[in-house]
Amino acid sequence: MYNSLQYTETQGLPKLLEWIWDYTFRMYNFTEEKKSLYDVCVTTGSQDALSKAFEAFLDEGDTLLIESPSYASGLSACRPTGCHLAPMPIDGYGISPWALEEILDMWHDTPHENYGRPFPKVMYVIPTGQNPTGATLTLERKKEIYKICR
Repeated sequence: MYNSLQYTETQGLPKLLEWIWDYTFRMYNFTEEKKSLYDVCVTTGSQDALSKAFEAFLDEGDTLLIESPSYASGLSACRPTGCHLAPMPIDGYGISPWALEEILDMWHDTPHENYGRPFPKVMYVIPTGQNPTGATLTLERKKEIYKICR
């Protein structure tokens, strides 16, 4: 208890970070080579994690692709960045890869509600149990979306 109540490194308690690393590498069969590509950051909860991610990846004026409808608290976490929100419609299985591809393909060429804004560099998606709809992306959709975003 004494150690957990002391000021430590910003990233988190060293012993906790070490435990998370060990657990992650065992669970996902990471190699030492892969370990150098990743880092761990402990947060106080999902809102803190979202805020940190949005602050790290978005600058004022950037465009953030979001599901519509989307998790209201997630949207409030991105507002301080000053980014533009670009809604993507979802169905019972989440974002449609075909709709995503269409939105991105016409971004610079066809007038639409986000015409003239910077091309999106971040997409906020809740892949499992989407809030508020409860939709879950299928494995096929996840693969297609990943392919489009690469």
